[in-house]
Amino acid sequence: MRLGFPRSGGGSSNGRTAASGAACEGSTPSPPTFPFPGRDLLYNIFMPYQVYILECANKALYTGITTDLKRRFAEHVSGKGGAYTRSHRPIKIRYFEKCKSRSEALKREAQIKSWPCSKKWALISEKAPRQVRRRRKSDLFPSA
Repeated sequence: MRLGFPRSGGGSSNGRTAASGAACEGSTPSPPTFPFPGRDLLYNIFMPYQVYILECANKALYTGITTDLKRRFAEHVSGKGGAYTRSHRPIKIRYFEKCKSRSEALKREAQIKSWPCSKKWALISEKAPRQVRRRRKSDLFPSA
């Protein structure tokens, strides 16, 4: 019994190929390979990655990357996301940013993970939408 990956198409039953490296007669050509095994090249071009920070129930922050933030958050909430979020349930997406490539997203994720908690909270509060306070008549014309 042989363990491991099955042999690819055709050829002799002993699995040997011609000495020149060419495929045996009657075998089917293998599909072209892309720079990232298992990923289509166009997938990396059209699916921008996002770096995100989640706040967990214990007020801890979890950082990760994804191509679909809604789906990934649902996975974390259901317990099918990262191992940390299985035991520390996420309650809110606190921050996200888009990156041009998976490589850029991984580098940014590593950078954010290396920061202390205070710096992460500063990043979150910096990007949070600010509430605009309506001016009152008394602010414009103070009473004498």
